[in-house]
Amino acid sequence: MALKTRTVSGNEVRIPDPQPGEVTVISRYGKDRAMLVHPTDFGRLNDLDQLLVEVSRIEPITLSEDTIRAHREEDTPGKPITDPALLAEIFG
Repeated sequence: MALKTRTVSGNEVRIPDPQPGEVTVISRYGKDRAMLVHPTDFGRLNDLDQLLVEVSRIEPITLSEDTIRAHREEDTPGKPITDPALLAEIFG
């Protein structure tokens, strides 16, 4: 979900200057009411949110039987096989 922004004039509120990499929690009556972030951090949050949306739309990759077999071989403990002839024999 994209973050929505609402602009409030600095004359209407009193807030500390936001610092990059820092979130200022604004509370009232013991409850957190708002979070103040630096504009560059807000931009990063928006970019990360958009990236997550895009990544969630990627179709899963279907692995071939050879790929699955190769991964299984790589996960098997033992001496690595580096001989090209042996590799060709194993994987055809």
